[in-house]
Amino acid sequence: MDKYQISRESLVTVTLVIEGILLLVSAIWVLTSGFDLRSSFHLNLRFTMYGIGAGLVTVLVGFALLAISTKMQSVKPIADVRAVVLNDLAPMFAQLTLTDIVLISISSSFCEEVFYRGMLQNILDIPRASLIFGAMHCPSLAMIPYAFITFLAGAFLGWLYQFTGSLFPPIFAHFLNNLLVMLFFKYRKTAK
Repeated sequence: MDKYQISRESLVTVTLVIEGILLLVSAIWVLTSGFDLRSSFHLNLRFTMYGIGAGLVTVLVGFALLAISTKMQSVKPIADVRAVVLNDLAPMFAQLTLTDIVLISISSSFCEEVFYRGMLQNILDIPRASLIFGAMHCPSLAMIPYAFITFLAGAFLGWLYQFTGSLFPPIFAHFLNNLLVMLFFKYRKTAK
């Protein structure tokens, strides 16, 4: 197992525990602050389409950056992000079962959007909430370039929440992004 690799069971367990903690903190904040987060949970067809569209955009941009990074490996930050994605994240996702992928996609999209957009963004602002979102996706210094990409994704999701006033579009976008990216790395063919 590589230096950042953990077992499938540990990955799923740690992810679900972290997501549960984020949701618990959000619930405590809502109960103690009097903030009405219920007003951020309105859904209609337009918001659903915004979320699906935004999710597809983030996936396509991510895959385009990965493809472009093949030709730009001499640029250190680009090479660093590519290395993290291919050497650290892809092997972790490849070991997951389809059930694991769906469970992680649902829990991370809902719990993280409630916490980072619904709670932190309402307390702070988009840039600071996104900075914390990026930092929390950086378990080691080697993953700083990846954390920057996650910061940008967080800012995009924050803007989507601010634009619609609903948490559902960023939840749907986050879910679709996580689902499709993990499925891609699970089922992609790698050179032997």
